[in-house]
Amino acid sequence: MKVKIFPLAATPLEVELPDTIENISVKHIFSQTGTGRVFNEDDNTIMGVIQARHGSFENYGSVHVNGNVATLATSLRNGDNIMIVPRVQGGRLVG
Repeated sequence: MKVKIFPLAATPLEVELPDTIENISVKHIFSQTGTGRVFNEDDNTIMGVIQARHGSFENYGSVHVNGNVATLATSLRNGDNIMIVPRVQGGRLVG
């Protein structure tokens, strides 16, 4: 399975997992080592970076899959696109 992660104002990241894994969620993808690269932390995960900086994903922002609002529990299919949208506070990005 391949999915692409599109963080705002950063380079997209493609993540590939074996097709034998079933019921892959957004949280599963965000917990893969190396996904922290979207936040310039190559050896970390997206979840690790966000939890360290903001306490939880909900404090950081929201996630969209193929343009639709999603949650960390949203199931993914091959070729899905994930967008990470940081929360804006006082006209400034939280992240």
